[in-house]
Amino acid sequence: MIELKWYKRLAGNLITIPRHMKYRLKYGRIEPKSSELVYINPNEVDYFMTTPFKVLLNPYGYYVNGGDWDIRYRNLDKIFLRDFENKPAKPGAMKIDKYDFYISFKSHFDHGVSWENTILWERLNNTINSSKRSRYKSKSSIINRLNEIDELYEDMLNRGYLSQSELNKDGNKVFSQWEFMPEYNEVIVDVGRDGEFILDDGRHRFLLAKLIGFDQIPVRVFVRHPEWQKSNIQTRTQYKNNRYNGS
Repeated sequence: MIELKWYKRLAGNLITIPRHMKYRLKYGRIEPKSSELVYINPNEVDYFMTTPFKVLLNPYGYYVNGGDWDIRYRNLDKIFLRDFENKPAKPGAMKIDKYDFYISFKSHFDHGVSWENTILWERLNNTINSSKRSRYKSKSSIINRLNEIDELYEDMLNRGYLSQSELNKDGNKVFSQWEFMPEYNEVIVDVGRDGEFILDDGRHRFLLAKLIGFDQIPVRVFVRHPEWQKSNIQTRTQYKNNRYNGS
């Protein structure tokens, strides 16, 4: 992730004020707030966005977006999000257990399969010297990235799941980013019309947390469906108390 100066992040948040005021006038009090962290059980999240809203929208603040993105299910055997030529253009949800990353993570961490024998390795190697956009230009760059994921997994096993703020406080510069407003580098989820959480971004940490079996992790809610947002304040407050706080 490109490191942004603190004042640019501050400016990014200031430009969300008109958008948030519009939502406040239309829907009343908004819960949770844009930078408020809530706690969810990753094992209760079954779907992820095949095209993350984070790459389509300004990452600051939150959005109330209508449409069928939360029920537009992708019936693919597998999906590899770096395969940009075949990636679905519109946001839609797909089962996490069909995601190449998850399949490969599970094979590697749960069953001891070497990275070189996973689908992920094959897919990443295919992007080298191809016309598709990729951060990987050589096998060594792939190995370095996979080693970082191994280190992150071991860190989670040894210290538990730490928020970005906690990582910043202990001086960790490997697994933390965005010292100013660290909440914006947490796992991001969206909320569908029925209140279902759908993974949007922060997939490495989320998938590792799911495999390790953490019963709650901090996340930031990014996009909410208007059908959920229009529910009355009492329902939203109860939803927050019962699920967002991990109770």
